[in-house]
Amino acid sequence: MRSREQPSGSTTRRGGAVEPVDQRRLAGIGFTDHAIERFAQRAGLETTSRARVEPVIRDLLLQEGVVTTGQPRWARSQNTAELYLQLGEWMLFVLRPDRQRPGGFTAVTVVNGPAGNDWATALRRGYVLTPPPPCYEALPPRQVGLARCIGFVLAERRTGDRSGRLLAQVVSTYRQRRTAQERERERVAAANRATQDEYEAARSRARQSRER
Repeated sequence: MRSREQPSGSTTRRGGAVEPVDQRRLAGIGFTDHAIERFAQRAGLETTSRARVEPVIRDLLLQEGVVTTGQPRWARSQNTAELYLQLGEWMLFVLRPDRQRPGGFTAVTVVNGPAGNDWATALRRGYVLTPPPPCYEALPPRQVGLARCIGFVLAERRTGDRSGRLLAQVVSTYRQRRTAQERERERVAAANRATQDEYEAARSRARQSRER
């Protein structure tokens, strides 16, 4: 089990009630572009695209989030609100009532304590238990370029043995490259499956830890 370092400053909450985030509660919460961008920047993600980042935020909140009326001291923020979303001991979303949706809230910004407290650092220190979504290796294309195979054979024939039939050599080259490409696809797919399995196991451990 990962040893847990204490976040900078006291984790004592400044009063308030706490309850886990669930689908119903999360459905009533929106995120401004600023909140999306701030999360991506503070987490150290490679993109600030809403289409890619918001699903990550929502998933992580369901994994480890709580709704709270009190701000943890490690947040080091003067931006007070009546309600917050807290991710482990790492991220705090500041919520405001949504004027367009009665009873709904919008996350307007996010804080996470001292500088440099990105996702990898928070995971290592135990502030959050769910790892970032993994990067997968792109599968090689299935197609093998016939023109390239012909060009390769012609180049070989110019500098080597020309006794074989051109068509037979092209077909043989095509088949060899197709077989090699399929094997490479299988290797990449297997590596991606192993990465996905490891990620899902870590997510499961994080959920179990939260439930305890």
